[in-house]
Amino acid sequence: MAKRRERVRLPVQSWAEVVALGLSASPEPQIVQGVGGPLSDEDAALLREVKPRPHQCHRNSWLAALCSRGRLRYAEGLLNGCVPHAWCVDATGRVVDPTLPGEPHSYDGIVLVADVLSGLWQWNGEVRLVLGPSVRGVRPE
Repeated sequence: MAKRRERVRLPVQSWAEVVALGLSASPEPQIVQGVGGPLSDEDAALLREVKPRPHQCHRNSWLAALCSRGRLRYAEGLLNGCVPHAWCVDATGRVVDPTLPGEPHSYDGIVLVADVLSGLWQWNGEVRLVLGPSVRGVRPE
């Protein structure tokens, strides 16, 4: 008889858990910081396709990252230094926030692998922020 796989407890509480779950493409955190700004025409077209929902930053950003075909990456961290939030960044680190598009908020977080999130959320039966408070503030040494 096959051993039943247990649900992953969210949010994760350590960077080691992030790496063990395959949520990072790198053993070190990929820190992203930026300020939201105007959307490009390409970003605006993507958001029309994604149809972001209010108060669902994790879902909106995950869908935007997947639908961008590799152009955007999913990130989680803090909005304006205190609010847990999810958004996207492009290869240059430019912020694209599907939930609060074009607003000049500050963002400080870590890039996660959107494809792995799909399986994690499906297995757990819920879509929610992944990083706990102790991981959101991770800084490389």
